[in-house]
This record gives sequence, C-alpha cells and structure tokens, in this order.
Amino acid sequence: MYKMAEKNIIWIVLIGIVVVLALGGMLQKNYNVFAITGNENLERNIPSSVQPGSSFNVVYQAVGISEKYGASIVDSVQGGCRFPAGITLKSVMLSSEGDTKTIRVTAPPSAGACTFSGDYKFGTSAIKDFPDGSVTISSSAPGGTGSGGEGTTGTTGTGTETETETDIPTFNLNMVLFKIGNFDVTIIILIITLVSLAFLSRIIGKR
Repeated sequence: MYKMAEKNIIWIVLIGIVVVLALGGMLQKNYNVFAITGNENLERNIPSSVQPGSSFNVVYQAVGISEKYGASIVDSVQGGCRFPAGITLKSVMLSSEGDTKTIRVTAPPSAGACTFSGDYKFGTSAIKDFPDGSVTISSSAPGGTGSGGEGTTGTTGTGTETETETDIPTFNLNMVLFKIGNFDVTIIILIITLVSLAFLSRIIGKR
C-alpha cells in the first residue's frame, strides 16, 4: 500500500515537472506581455498656446520601444487646465494600442498659463520624469477647439480619447514567482500546474 502511494507521488512529481516546463515554453512564447529593454522613453507633446476655454490635445508618444511594451503614466496640470478626470491623469499605454496616446485637456476661461509635471514607467524599469511643460492661455492664440493650435506635435496616433483615471493593474498572471534555472515560473504557470497535478492525482488515485 505504502509503496504504491510512493510510486504514485513520484509519478505525479515527474508529470508536474514536465507540465511546468512544457507550459512554460508555450506561455513565454504566447503570453509574454512586456519586452522592456530599459531604453524606452515617453515624450509629452503639448501646444505652445491655446484660446481661453478651449480644449486641446496632449499627446504622449513612446520612443525607443521594443515589439511589446507597457507603460504607466502619472501626470498633473496646474493653472486651471483640467484633464477629463481633473488635474491628475493616471493612465497606461500598451503596444497593442499603438505608440501614442492622445488626451483631451480643457483650458481655463481666462488668460494665463498651465504647467504640466509628471512621470512614467515602462514595465518594472525605474520611474522617469517628464520634462516640465507649459501652455500659454491667450485670446490671441490660434486654433480654438481644434487640435490645440501651434506647437502640437506627435498627433498621428490612435485618435483623441476621453480619458478617465485608470488605476495601474497590480495583479498580473505573468508575474514571476520564482525561477527554476533560467526558467521563470509565473502565476499562470503555477495555477495550471496545480490544477493539472490535482487532476492527475485524482485519476491515479482511482487505480
């Protein structure tokens, strides 16, 4: 009885190792979301001047990106301008959405200036700061409610978005829990392995 149980456990462990290695190769090939090199940067492009009370585009453009990437953005504005959700923008950029993200910003009704400051992060790389930017609010500015007047660059992307604040996802099925040699064991690999082992254990236990 005990020898049979030990034999079953050995078989379960061996099959589990095979499953982990096989699934690992498949998942790393098909489900690896980010391929961050550390050379990626985000540029914030804003117009130099806009009309009071008008809306204008702020364009975030990814440069130096690899095939697949993911970046988080935290930006804020002072001086009366507002993002769709207020004076702070929290958003993400993914390679599946292109290399630009366009956010609509509303200028205050009176003349002045708005200043932008914030930071961004690609994957698990270090946080980088955006250079501070400013836009002059003046009745003599060209444009109106169009794309933002003079100075707007990098606007060839996925179009203007009405952006609401989006919390950066904190749970990722591809999060690495531990390594086996050079092989990364992620949450999804562990879940599939445990389910497979439970299924195999039940089948073997019936014999």
